[in-house]
Amino acid sequence: MGLSEGRIIMSSESKEYQYWSKKADSFDAANTYIVGQNTFEAAQNWLKEQLTIQDNVLEIGCGTGIFSAVIAESVRHLTATDMSEEMLAKTRLRLQKYSNVEVKPADGYQLAHAESTFDVAFMGNVLHIVKEPSTILKESYRTLRKGGRLLAMDYTLAGMTLPTKLAMIIRYVSKLGMPPRDNKSYRSEELAQLLQQAGFTIQDAQTIKRESNVICLNAVKR
Repeated sequence: MGLSEGRIIMSSESKEYQYWSKKADSFDAANTYIVGQNTFEAAQNWLKEQLTIQDNVLEIGCGTGIFSAVIAESVRHLTATDMSEEMLAKTRLRLQKYSNVEVKPADGYQLAHAESTFDVAFMGNVLHIVKEPSTILKESYRTLRKGGRLLAMDYTLAGMTLPTKLAMIIRYVSKLGMPPRDNKSYRSEELAQLLQQAGFTIQDAQTIKRESNVICLNAVKR
C-alpha cells in the first residue's frame, strides 16, 4: 500500500487483492458451505428489509455479487464496486439482467465518488477482512448524504459454541485455505464502535444465529 493525500490506496499487488481474486471461481459455493444456507438466506432477507425502491446504493466490496442481486431488485440504482476484476467479472454476469446497476472497479480506501452522492452504503463481509476498516468507513461516510444509511454485515465466531466455531474454521480452511492475517472476528459491540467512531449513529444491531452467526448493523450519517 502507498499513501496519497493522507488516504490509504489499495495496490493491485496487495495481499488483500491477490487473496480474494484467486477465490473468484470457487467463492459462491465456498461461502454457502462455510456459513450455511439458512444463515446466508437469513442475511439476504435482513438486507432486503433495510432497502427501499427510492434508494441510490453504493456497495463496497461486492465480491461475486452474492448480495448485489438482492439490492438490485429492491432499489432505484446500485453501484456495485470491488477492487478485484476477477470478482467483478462474476458480478457482471450475475447482474446482467438488471438495468439499474453499474458494476465498476473501486478502491474502498479511496472512493472516486463525490461527497453526499448515495442514500445507502452497503458492506457485506468487508470490515472483518480489511486491514484498515476505519478508513473504509470514513470513505463511506463521506459519500453518503446527510441522513444516509450504512448497512454492514459481517460473519463472526462470537457467540458460537467451541465445537461450532471449530467446525466453521475447518470448513473455511478446507475451501479457502488459511485466511489472511488481517482477518478478524468482531463482536457486535466492537463493530458498532467502529461505525460510531466514523460518525454514524446505530439505528439497529442484531446477530442472526443459524448454522453460523452474522452481525447486522443499520447506522445513519449524522
